[in-house]
Amino acid sequence: MIVGRHDGAPSTLEFVSHDGLFTPLFTFDGASPVGQGPKGLMRARDGSLRGYTRNGGAHGHGALFRAAADGAVTRVADLSAPLCGPLTEAQDGQWYGFVCDGDTTAIGRIAATGEVSRLHTFSGARLTPFQLLEHRPNRFYGVTWSGGNHGLGSIYEMVVTP
Repeated sequence: MIVGRHDGAPSTLEFVSHDGLFTPLFTFDGASPVGQGPKGLMRARDGSLRGYTRNGGAHGHGALFRAAADGAVTRVADLSAPLCGPLTEAQDGQWYGFVCDGDTTAIGRIAATGEVSRLHTFSGARLTPFQLLEHRPNRFYGVTWSGGNHGLGSIYEMVVTP
């Protein structure tokens, strides 16, 4: 199994054996083209791991990366906006994530070029979404940390035009 680990700087991508031994495969030290501070690590449909870095990349907002089973990490694209939270790979192969700019969070579609298109913006510092799941093609559901009738969060639905 491959995992990301951050117990100080820099972060690493590591292989974990059945015996629980960690073998470092890649270091996110800022000197690599992917940047540092990996986030949003998830398994893609092609079996690779995908994620993004918090900083680095051509625009300073981080980069999308792909990690193969052998630990080889490649930059997929430089991000045009800062992401936060997990990534979601939709059934049509598009990637979605959360764009965090100050007190607002938006759901964004991430193009292969790294261009992030904001699809819906949540206003208010406490109305932050933390998960996005695709139920059917182009129909997503998620949950916010707060908001709703009692201030304890809400469930939302978002339909995306392809």
